[in-house]
Amino acid sequence: GFHVAYSGSTQCGVCPKGHYCATTDQLLIPCPPGEYSGDGYTSCAKCSTEYYNTYLNSTICYPCPPGFYCDNAAACPNPCSTGAYCTSLSASCGKCGQCGSIAQIFDCASCARGKNANRIP
Repeated sequence: GFHVAYSGSTQCGVCPKGHYCATTDQLLIPCPPGEYSGDGYTSCAKCSTEYYNTYLNSTICYPCPPGFYCDNAAACPNPCSTGAYCTSLSASCGKCGQCGSIAQIFDCASCARGKNANRIP
């Protein structure tokens, strides 16, 4: 999209990253938290599931880190509770108890006798 440089102006400019310009007669509109834009966007794009950002005027979304879940793109990641795990890019935490495989275990409680699990850093 394009925007007017200032109110009453007849000159247009390309809408910059972090903003959107729905029509050419509007001033720049910042993208809200949980959304982002690139050059020339006519609307902001929502962060994908398992991504977040908490800033106005964002140009990117950040991946949810291991040990946290991201169920709200406009909020900081939430830590998993004791007895649960999250891999990176999680929208929710899983329950521990899947011993013998390190693929989805993050800081889980002790395994049953005869089973083992490694902590994923």
